[in-house]
Amino acid sequence: MSTAPILRHVDELNAFQLRDGATNKMIALLLPGQDGSKASINMEIFEVGGSQNPNSHCDSAEVFYFLRGTGIAHCDEHTVEVRAGDFLILPAGSVHSIVNTGDEKMYALATLLADDGSHDGSTRPALALDAEDVRVISGTAVERAL
Repeated sequence: MSTAPILRHVDELNAFQLRDGATNKMIALLLPGQDGSKASINMEIFEVGGSQNPNSHCDSAEVFYFLRGTGIAHCDEHTVEVRAGDFLILPAGSVHSIVNTGDEKMYALATLLADDGSHDGSTRPALALDAEDVRVISGTAVERAL
């Protein structure tokens, strides 16, 4: 018998802060172990001025796709500006963090290709998503060029 696909709607998702003191929140879309996967996929939401705590993943690159907003990514001694539409790969073992430098929330999909459990927020308190979060995540806030 095959394994059923995993399907979730935005109404079923909860956010969490991964670490104490973090000013971004995450939504787990895929956790290691679901359907045999070693990867994790999260939506990260950065409030204006919000950031991740500096962090590192010894055995996995972390990949970001920015959906909305602008910011700065720090990776070891390197700093790059990021914005909606950018794809960022942070090498395994790098110490990195991302800061929202824009005047609106910043949204990004974040993937660890071999998550060691560092993105597991299952024991963290659930945080509510606001109306803007739901619009962006569900795709109803997609901006169209005229």
